[in-house]
Amino acid sequence: MANAMREMVTQLVQARSDLKAGKTAQLNFKSFYNYGLTDESFNKPGLEGMSQFLLTQSKTFDTNPTPKSYNNVINACQSCHIYLCPGPLDLINTLNY
Repeated sequence: MANAMREMVTQLVQARSDLKAGKTAQLNFKSFYNYGLTDESFNKPGLEGMSQFLLTQSKTFDTNPTPKSYNNVINACQSCHIYLCPGPLDLINTLNY
């Protein structure tokens, strides 16, 4: 999960920078299940639903990259981490547009 988080944060920071610079921004998030999560704590039933919500928001952003759609992705990240993995929440809270 650490690798997934690191990649996600890198993409979010780049997308925010691109938006602020008036450049085309994309996230292109993939399913978190591709990372082969090994920690049992991530195999909670809610993870699939929350990650699908995040992926839906990121696809919406990729289609319509605006500050509002970017913040919707951040809100989805925050929701997931509040309930499933609170550790990186402080970092995610710094990523709003």
